[in-house]
Amino acid sequence: MKTREITTCAFSVALGVILLVAGFHLTFGEYFWYFWAALMISFPETPTGKCCTLIATGLLSMLMCGQYLYLCSYLFWLGPYSLLWCLTENRSGKAVAVLRYLFFLAGALIVLWTTPMLFIRLGTASTQTKLIGVAVAALACIPACYGYSLLYRNMRNLLKERVLR
Repeated sequence: MKTREITTCAFSVALGVILLVAGFHLTFGEYFWYFWAALMISFPETPTGKCCTLIATGLLSMLMCGQYLYLCSYLFWLGPYSLLWCLTENRSGKAVAVLRYLFFLAGALIVLWTTPMLFIRLGTASTQTKLIGVAVAALACIPACYGYSLLYRNMRNLLKERVLR
């Protein structure tokens, strides 16, 4: 059983790194590549395998791409959110939904703060612009988190059915 998990982790890391490096060199559709790389986190069966996949994919991608700004959305937002989603997949309730939303919002704010994602970088903006940006992000993340979760679940199920079985 351990051999299968290690092999699945290695497979997931390899595919995740290939997707992120390909996206880096193609220079378009960044979130397409982040999404597909984040799907690789769901392949291992154990929580440890999922965590190792996220960490190894992030480290190897940083080594191969060498650019923090490109990988920021994967490293601080979609990758960790996908890990949280996988770890809370079998749980339901309002507390889980709120936790996922807060995690999604936190990742979005980190990206907005550190990168010029929406034409401005909140970290260097005025106080008023920061407040407006945080409020808009909080509102926009409600449907975005829900839509991302639905898309993630459906694509994860499709990939697991086609690739791993």
